[in-house]
Amino acid sequence: MKKNLTRLLSHLAQRSVSWRGFVALALLAVFASIFFQSMQATNSYAAGSSGSGTVELHGWAWADTIGWISFNSADPGAGASSGASYSVKEAADGTLSGNAWSPNIGWISFNDNGCPSGVSGISGSCQPKVNLATGQVTGWARALSACQSSLSSGCTSGSAASSAAGGWDGWISLNGFGYGVKQNGGVWSGYAWGGGTQNGSTPGLGWINTNYTTSGTPPTTRCVYTSATGSCTPVSPSLTLSATPSTVLSGTSATLSWSSTHTSSCLASGAWSGTKATSGSQSVTQLVNKTTPFTYTLTCLGAPGIGKSVTKSVTVTVNPISSSPPSTGSGSTPAVGTLHVFPTMVNRGVPTKITFTWNITPPTGTGTSLSPSSCEIKNRATGSAVISTLSSLSSSIGSGVSQTLTHQTAYELVCGSSVLSTAVVNLVPQYSPF
Repeated sequence: MKKNLTRLLSHLAQRSVSWRGFVALALLAVFASIFFQSMQATNSYAAGSSGSGTVELHGWAWADTIGWISFNSADPGAGASSGASYSVKEAADGTLSGNAWSPNIGWISFNDNGCPSGVSGISGSCQPKVNLATGQVTGWARALSACQSSLSSGCTSGSAASSAAGGWDGWISLNGFGYGVKQNGGVWSGYAWGGGTQNGSTPGLGWINTNYTTSGTPPTTRCVYTSATGSCTPVSPSLTLSATPSTVLSGTSATLSWSSTHTSSCLASGAWSGTKATSGSQSVTQLVNKTTPFTYTLTCLGAPGIGKSVTKSVTVTVNPISSSPPSTGSGSTPAVGTLHVFPTMVNRGVPTKITFTWNITPPTGTGTSLSPSSCEIKNRATGSAVISTLSSLSSSIGSGVSQTLTHQTAYELVCGSSVLSTAVVNLVPQYSPF
């Protein structure tokens, strides 16, 4: 602490800080060294176990008046001068707590310290908090050594500025008019305000930079970041969502598949609903034809310490099944047909021999005819032919046609441009243990 005090005095002298600010911060540094002895035991909890969804902050902020401010004793080069374990934590709802450490002024509390007096526009709680939707960091932190009237007293909203701080009350604003700290992808940037005036006539810390790049060669960037990020490079949640197939026959199904990174939970909306896992798949069944496609939307929230959210949507188009037998000739009776498949239920993704059996009654009337070579059996969703040319109007493929299905599939018996019959092969249901 003696070395830190000497360094602080030299630093302030070099920056031509007025004698009032110089004396105030020098006295504050001395007071902090005494105050630390009483705070060491109570702050040793800070780097311990975190609650569910809680992450720790790491890294450093910089103030020209006092130098580096450490947010976690586990960081390389941190904690040595404090001798205690400490960290600032971010809960799942963005609430901040715990303590940062300055070797020159001691503990800086991010707990609920009440609100500063005499400041207009304050309403509600002043506890520091990250808005998970916008990333804005709000509230007030407090340098504890500046608001202690004695070693045993607490630091509350009613605590007056201590004489050791030269009248500075220790409050540090994290957001205000024209400035503020913001968390983007788990990385902090922007400025907090520690009070004071540039000429030092009013004591305080001035601007505190949470993302500081030194002027050395090469320059070094130090910032405040969450353990979910692990560095000064922001991380954003990502999401992919797909539908297979994207066009289906009325009454059949499609499979929705999704995967995400850096997320904590997902919520479905649109044509489906409910909480979903961060990665998975789901079959959507009994899709009925309508004039507009079904739209499936998924929103995934960023993991604790990252915040924000990501949204993706896919559509599934449903085509109708013909309600009446189409005519394939100009006679008085249209062609009709039947199509059967066996088996009607198969295992997902397993190659299976499917037997197709069909019977076609040609149209009747003068001048009508129907050649089996103009008929085929095809996959309704993909439009691809399973049997491209029929050998007769009534037959069966006894040896079967190998098919590997990943979703419910409809097959059509088609002659020319007319669909005579449809048969559906379903998937064997798959159950997962709870």
